[in-house]
Amino acid sequence: MGCGQGLKQGQILMNYSRKLRVGWCLLMALGLSACASTQAPEPEGPALVLAEPEQPKARDQFTVAKISQLLAMPDHEDDQRAYLFYQRGVHYDRLGMRWLAQLDFQRALDLRPDMAEAYNRLGIYFIQTQQYEDAFQAFDSALELDPEHDYAFLNRGIALYYAGRDDLAVEDLESFLQRDTSDPYRAIWLYLAESRLSQPEALARLQFNRAKLDDNQWSTQLTNYLLGTIDEAELLQLAQQDWDDNSSMSERLCEAYFYLAKSYLAQGKDTQALTFLKLTIATNIYEYVEHRFALLELDLLQQRWSEQQGS
Repeated sequence: MGCGQGLKQGQILMNYSRKLRVGWCLLMALGLSACASTQAPEPEGPALVLAEPEQPKARDQFTVAKISQLLAMPDHEDDQRAYLFYQRGVHYDRLGMRWLAQLDFQRALDLRPDMAEAYNRLGIYFIQTQQYEDAFQAFDSALELDPEHDYAFLNRGIALYYAGRDDLAVEDLESFLQRDTSDPYRAIWLYLAESRLSQPEALARLQFNRAKLDDNQWSTQLTNYLLGTIDEAELLQLAQQDWDDNSSMSERLCEAYFYLAKSYLAQGKDTQALTFLKLTIATNIYEYVEHRFALLELDLLQQRWSEQQGS
């Protein structure tokens, strides 16, 4: 697909420095803006449903400390050290310490250049910093090492989506969907990419894919919202109900906020979208796709506003 050759050992440059953190009190006042001075008004519709920010899990902190102790011991083979660096990176990522996670994933690849999942995770960071060519190379490498790596298709599709290569994004996201047509998130991301090419056709395709989804899954409600069969208030109300998928209310609201923001962006209602992007970030569900790309969407929105102010 012309997204670059596989990365060689040590090729990836460390250039990730995300320091954005959302203050809860500021967010409540809707006064946060990392780069733009424009204050966002309340979203249209019902009163906001606010998620309680997720707190760092003691298990992840303990695991980071334990792995760090193991890495301090000199009697490990390179394969073992690579695995330990990779696992510590996973837990750093869950704690929101993405710069440290990226360093550990690169260290893992320096020791063992055949770790497909480490390339996949590095590629995600490159998307967030808009280093799309590096992201393509990382995901290509993951797929060269593991052609059946589901989430490398998803993440490369997302990279292509944000890089504006919509036709190629649809190809990857279609491949991702066909591997599990019962997964609502796969149908949603394909819809987001297809809607840039033709909104009516994307909606028709989403309606077709919706027929294969389980009504008892929370994530199916997200597709219902995008299809217009439920409204914003109903979606937020459903996010507060108990579901059988073991998700927490904060996790469900993280997802709901993000797709509400995407809907507002598609309608050109940027200030309402800004509010929901900040709400997504404030959940602290760091490992969720929605949280990761809410940060990117916020950057892109602020860049667009800066360009408009400068023109």
